[in-house]
Amino acid sequence: MKRFFKNLSLHKKISLLNIVIISILLLALTFIIFFNQRATIISDNEHRMQGYLEDLENLFDLQVFEKQVQVNLALNSAREIVANYGELVQLDSVPVSFTATDQIVGSTQEVTLPSWQVGEVPIHNDFQVVDKIQQVTQQTATIFQRIDKGLLRVSTNVLRLDGERAVGTYIPNSSPVVNTVLNGETFRGRAFVVDGWYLTAYEPISINGKVEGALYVGVKEKNLNYLESKFLEKSYFETGYAYAFSGSGEIYIHPTHKDESIAGTQLFNQFAQNEEGIISGAIFQNENRRIEHYYRYLDTIDTYVAIAVPRSELVQDRLRAQLLIMLAGALITIIVVSVSINKVAKHIIITPLREIQSVLNKLATRQKTSALSTTSDDEIGKINTSLKEVISGLEVASGFAEHVGQGIYDSDFEPLSDEDILGHSLLNMRNNLAKAAEEDEKRNWANEGYAKFLDILRKEQENLKKVSESIISGMVKYIGANQGGIYIKSEIDEENKVTLERMATYAWERFKFIDDKLVIDNDQANNLASQVFLEKKTTLLKKIPNDYVKITSGLGSANPSSLILVPLIFNEEVYGVMEIASFKDFEDHQVQFIERVAESLASSISSMRISEKTNRLLIEAQQQSEELRSQEEEMRQNFEELSATQEAQERFKKEMEQREAELLEEIRRLEEQSKPSTQDRSPTG
Repeated sequence: MKRFFKNLSLHKKISLLNIVIISILLLALTFIIFFNQRATIISDNEHRMQGYLEDLENLFDLQVFEKQVQVNLALNSAREIVANYGELVQLDSVPVSFTATDQIVGSTQEVTLPSWQVGEVPIHNDFQVVDKIQQVTQQTATIFQRIDKGLLRVSTNVLRLDGERAVGTYIPNSSPVVNTVLNGETFRGRAFVVDGWYLTAYEPISINGKVEGALYVGVKEKNLNYLESKFLEKSYFETGYAYAFSGSGEIYIHPTHKDESIAGTQLFNQFAQNEEGIISGAIFQNENRRIEHYYRYLDTIDTYVAIAVPRSELVQDRLRAQLLIMLAGALITIIVVSVSINKVAKHIIITPLREIQSVLNKLATRQKTSALSTTSDDEIGKINTSLKEVISGLEVASGFAEHVGQGIYDSDFEPLSDEDILGHSLLNMRNNLAKAAEEDEKRNWANEGYAKFLDILRKEQENLKKVSESIISGMVKYIGANQGGIYIKSEIDEENKVTLERMATYAWERFKFIDDKLVIDNDQANNLASQVFLEKKTTLLKKIPNDYVKITSGLGSANPSSLILVPLIFNEEVYGVMEIASFKDFEDHQVQFIERVAESLASSISSMRISEKTNRLLIEAQQQSEELRSQEEEMRQNFEELSATQEAQERFKKEMEQREAELLEEIRRLEEQSKPSTQDRSPTG
């Protein structure tokens, strides 16, 4: 097929193309007419269905009106009945106790109130008055007494879910009923009463010129039996029907699915998005046809009224026959028009098309070219006009691309249309390059600033106060802020208190010497700096309390627009807080920069603290070493003295032993001398 078409002459190709184009146009026209007809049918259906919905809405409005009339009559009767009993008297000396229960959330509290009575009839724990009102009006009635949290039912014939009277329940102050009554006005309208919705009237009860309670009468909001009979007797098209459900998704009128719930279904979520409209889909699983749901939300009674009609009954059956007729007419028209156009195109299209082809070839190779000189207003002329626009657009795009390449990002350029792929691509390229340049500028700004502050931290390693002053003054200037301060944590004292000492404060190009200490007692924060210290995370404020901080200068003082407090954290330990105020908002990259510098400052503080502790320990070790050497010298001297004493004792011992030996020798010698010699003995004679 492709080879066959390729071998055809240009004239035959144009003829064939004409046939195809005309066929497409006529078919498109046929379908446009078809869809217009379809839209007309749908529009007519919508108008009809809106009228039907208004009829259903009028049923509800009429019933609401009738019930409101009943409420008004009941209120008048109730007021007269109470007046007939006598004057309402408040007995302050006779208190009455109640367990008050919030009818919305169920919370309870004990309350004590002064007792009431009308004439001789007590109100509390007595239901004679409210039962008389119900007997006459056939409606519910309640007498409320004011408490701190709302209006308390002290006598009522309204029943709770358990069948008991709802005495002791109260309407909270958040209810519009309470707000209206306390303003001295009668509330009329829809209200939630214990367990359901009523059309109500709440009339203030005043004692000594002050609203102390309310008289209530109410009618059940809906008469479902009447409404259901009216809904079910209506029919729409062949099988369409009407139904109604509450704002919470509970269906209370439906031919086959009454008392079921559609809450949580996808279709119900679509209903809730708009107050009226059309939704396609089946509500229940047994509905296997495509259903169109025309609906409207009645805000006064929190109810959706809807009409469901199969789509085939609305549109498809009526359109099918019309589509067949239009397709047959389109086929005949295609044949006649194609033959006619083919004869004309033979003489007036081929040559211009060849010239246009030449221009397109140049454009395809991105050569400089121009459109044809023809001024005709036919299709060839329109194509030529489009070529002029394309050529002009390419020239503008080329100039814009050249500017972007030169780094000029603010050149004016508009795409030719929403579908201009090249134009949008060039804009995206320009925006991405501009964004990248901006990010590079921010990154360079942050890197240069960080290097600057690292240099400050390297130079100021010995004095924490000088480091703090250099950092805060440099930071205020570098980010274009107005004033700032640095708090440094002191050591924890014996009472487990942490002290944040204001180490440096800088404002308006000069230091402010402020002796300020913040004490954090038992992890309790009493200001923003303490809170940031305890929470260990950055706080950025754009609404500054009037009495928190002011930026001062020679011209006066004013509240800053932005305030940032950054904890000085290193290795999960907080060493302090940096606080900066400015008339300008802080940008994200500035916040990240401040946090980065704060971390480096915390690291330096940690190093300085470790260095201080190391030096302190080294001095203590040296002192201990000196003491040990002194003790060692003293022990050595004592040892030498002890050694000398031992040597003296040894010498004395040896002398004594020698003396003893000499004495023994002397004694022995004397003993021998004292013995008589044998030569001296003479015989007796």
